[in-house]
Amino acid sequence: MKYFYLDKNHAKNGIVMSAYSNSKPEPYYVEEGYAEYIGDSLPIYVYYDEAKDLVRPSTLEELVTLGVKKLEPNQILEGGNIKTFNPAYEYIENNEIKSKTREMLVLEEIEKPFDNEYIKNGKLKTIPKKPKDMVKGEFDFIQEQWNEKATDDEKLENLKEKIVIINSEILRIKSAGFVDIKLEKELERLKDLHYQLSYDIANKLNENF
Repeated sequence: MKYFYLDKNHAKNGIVMSAYSNSKPEPYYVEEGYAEYIGDSLPIYVYYDEAKDLVRPSTLEELVTLGVKKLEPNQILEGGNIKTFNPAYEYIENNEIKSKTREMLVLEEIEKPFDNEYIKNGKLKTIPKKPKDMVKGEFDFIQEQWNEKATDDEKLENLKEKIVIINSEILRIKSAGFVDIKLEKELERLKDLHYQLSYDIANKLNENF
């Protein structure tokens, strides 16, 4: 164990400048205004705590503050340790490394949007599910809504096909001795739609004459 006496002004800046060292204390140097450091050897960098009149080895954080230790652009000091992060997939918030959200990754063009996603006004959005009875749906990205592109005749034909398919399935289930209430209600709903659409088409034809 040795006693080192350091210049305080240099120690404040983390610089070690020893005036004297000995294997035993030398009160004279303390009285002369030198800072005392006790250890087997002098550290490369020190920190001088004026409040406690204490010299100790500099912490990593203090070295960074003093500019002795330089951090890379993808490094931060967290919990007294240097941590490396991936700027493409991570970011810093309140001096903490956090993972980027999928929206952030897509907006920064690190990842591509899924087929059911689109970007509008700086936000990643999901295309809503196409309405159940829509035949030829087309999504309007400006209005952000589905529009029906099928003609009345195409919609009528689509309803006929659905009615035939569901009716056949109901008959098959009944032949096995069972009843599917949900399927029968759907059949009635489709028949009502078919009736209403047929009625509307007939009215349009009458208006043209």
